[in-house]
Amino acid sequence: MAQADLELRHKDANNALLLVLHECALMTIEIAAENAAHAAAAIVAVNIRDCGKAKLENREIADLAFRLAAQVRPGDDIRARQIKRVLTHLTKADQWEAKLR
Repeated sequence: MAQADLELRHKDANNALLLVLHECALMTIEIAAENAAHAAAAIVAVNIRDCGKAKLENREIADLAFRLAAQVRPGDDIRARQIKRVLTHLTKADQWEAKLR
């Protein structure tokens, strides 16, 4: 596989990770609107939503996912448990990049 193809695939994968992070942030904001117990997570999620960046390095995605996951309190909310599970996977985004290179 040519280096250009590999870089394009890496860029596409990075874009997908960023979209998943943004979607998790939006879902966290929705949950927090219904349950005040998620207020701390909502603050982190709003910061992610409003950062305005169209591109982040995988290391940055992993860091933001970790910060948000640390604030999500699943409790009895199945949506919060699912979000936390996805975020936990995103915290490894920088490790995936290292394996690709």
